[in-house]
Amino acid sequence: MVNFKNRNDLRKKWLMATIIVYFLNPSLIFLLMLGTTIKTFPISAKAAMIGYVAVFALIFFLIIYYSAYKQQKNTWLNYYLSIGVLYTCYDYFRIYRGIADKERIFWIIFTFCIAMDCLWYLLSFKLKKANGQFQLKTLMGEDDYKKGLELLKTAENLEDLNARFHGLFLKCPKKYANYLTPFYKEKKKHLKRASQLSF
Repeated sequence: MVNFKNRNDLRKKWLMATIIVYFLNPSLIFLLMLGTTIKTFPISAKAAMIGYVAVFALIFFLIIYYSAYKQQKNTWLNYYLSIGVLYTCYDYFRIYRGIADKERIFWIIFTFCIAMDCLWYLLSFKLKKANGQFQLKTLMGEDDYKKGLELLKTAENLEDLNARFHGLFLKCPKKYANYLTPFYKEKKKHLKRASQLSF
């Protein structure tokens, strides 16, 4: 579960990681390429390539920023977390194969960029859960959302919890109903632990 304070902290960290991944990482990789693979390119060609990289980075950043951060929706985030992972792996493979002179600076930048991408994906998965819970709360209405969670929290046994969760699950918007599951699992774990202690 993600509470209000943690959600805001998560959003700030995600935004910072996104800026690094979409602007700093490409810049560092491109500097490596300028010094090796494409060092024989004319100045005009290099300037054009820098322009293309900057434009595409800005476009993709604005899309993911507006969708996942401003609107707190998962439509584009889901795409980036599925297709994007494959593209990122392929992209790093091409970079590794394309740069012939793998000196110490290459490994430092290459490792840093991969680490930042991994961090971004980790934060994005957490943001996806936070956004889903936010959308569920918005669509259900704050009062109904709180009542639903209170129903789960006050369940006295597993059978009661399962019945309440099933009823609540059916009332929720189908697209976001799965985001109730963490609350259900936490309460279920608590009830199991309590029943074991009672023996």
